[in-house]
Amino acid sequence: MEEPVTTQPEESNVEAPDSSAVVGTSEQKSTDAEVERSEDNPDSSAITETSEQNVCSEVEKPENKPDSSGDVSENTSEKPDDKPVVDSTSNTDKAAEGPEKGQTNGSTEEEPPSGLEKKIIRQIEYYFGDINLGKDKFLQQQIKEDDGWVKLETLLTFNRLHALSDDSGIIVQALRKSTSGLMEISEDELKVRRSPSKPLPELSRERQAELKARSVYAKGFPLDITLDELMAFFETFGMVENIFMRRDVKRKFKSSVFVLFQQTESAKKFLEDDTLKYGDVELIRHFKDDYFKKKADEKIQRKEESQKKDDEERSKKEAEDKQNLIEKITKGAILHLVNIGDDTVRDDIRNVFNDHGNVAWIDFDKGETEAWIRFDEKITATDAWESAKKAGDGKVEVNGVEVQGDVLEGDAELDHWKTIFRSQAARRQKVKGRGQQRGRGRGRGRGRPYEGKRGRGDADVGSAEGEPSAKAAKTTDD
Repeated sequence: MEEPVTTQPEESNVEAPDSSAVVGTSEQKSTDAEVERSEDNPDSSAITETSEQNVCSEVEKPENKPDSSGDVSENTSEKPDDKPVVDSTSNTDKAAEGPEKGQTNGSTEEEPPSGLEKKIIRQIEYYFGDINLGKDKFLQQQIKEDDGWVKLETLLTFNRLHALSDDSGIIVQALRKSTSGLMEISEDELKVRRSPSKPLPELSRERQAELKARSVYAKGFPLDITLDELMAFFETFGMVENIFMRRDVKRKFKSSVFVLFQQTESAKKFLEDDTLKYGDVELIRHFKDDYFKKKADEKIQRKEESQKKDDEERSKKEAEDKQNLIEKITKGAILHLVNIGDDTVRDDIRNVFNDHGNVAWIDFDKGETEAWIRFDEKITATDAWESAKKAGDGKVEVNGVEVQGDVLEGDAELDHWKTIFRSQAARRQKVKGRGQQRGRGRGRGRGRPYEGKRGRGDADVGSAEGEPSAKAAKTTDD
């Protein structure tokens, strides 16, 4: 089972919540990433990241092998250095401790570990380290079954380790040269476990703050840089616990990394260098937590700028639409009546006002208490209302009931005209559809479409100023 592949778009990188033993799973649980989060909405408690690539990323991987439970590890199409992973060389408590009775563990020997042995040590201690073990459900299950012991036979099914060596003897020989004291080897040399004297640290505010103080972000590295080159660079500032090579959705390195140093002083030393370059490129550097805050602030700013732009465009369009409407309407042509009697019909209204102006439309249904009368351009609504009041000695009666009136102005007038134009468009569309249905064949389908029986007050179909048929009263003068 390989460490998880975490593919992240440039502005939406996935991070795991800070915990005592953080993200990254062993090779047989690569899809287990339920606690990851987006960098655009970073949790203030989140600090560590998935580790996905071991230090010997240039070594060719073997084919996948099933683990002891029968599961198959990650697909073989992946190259070892395709994944942004650096494994833990040690934990925060790396002081060597003596082995338990009857067991052997990592201890210093006269002969130092070779380059291959260092990579094996680093890989095994990553699997059982703070970064991976707390998240790796497969290994957690394995250690529950046998008092923390895991068979080397099982570990050798992990692609990363198998790429280094498939010989359990070489694995044991390498672990004996570890100085961290993290791992123990069984007496029969067939199993290993994390030393009970080095339990996983518990999650606490202090732990979160300590991890944040040791985690940094850096950008500006060559796209073809290797993990070993990154390790060599960052270890000039202090011992490195984890490096995360950030990649896009196509698994291409994005030139940036998250690094967890073993000591806070190392992180500060890396960030306090005034002009730090890799090659000829000056690196962009932040504490990892500050980087997430910066990305969150940028996202908020982009959203506000986008909203402001949308508001400006909407206001501009509304102003243009309003101006176009003003140029299209007949101003001062709409008279609004209220206090209309219950028994009043449209003809009653038309009979009163036809004597004072040319009524083009009446928007009214029997039983309603208000109506809208539109006059043509020859006379304004104000003139018609004043004329009607004069004829009635200062009041206007419709069907024996005195009514009140006012001429629409401003937004009220524009809103009513909008309703008129929408009604016209809907009526034309309805007639057009009816004509398409009946316009073929013989009889009524020829020539002008059959429109059904027309009732009193219905507008001519071709009228450019038709109101809703339910409320429109077309006068004979139009």
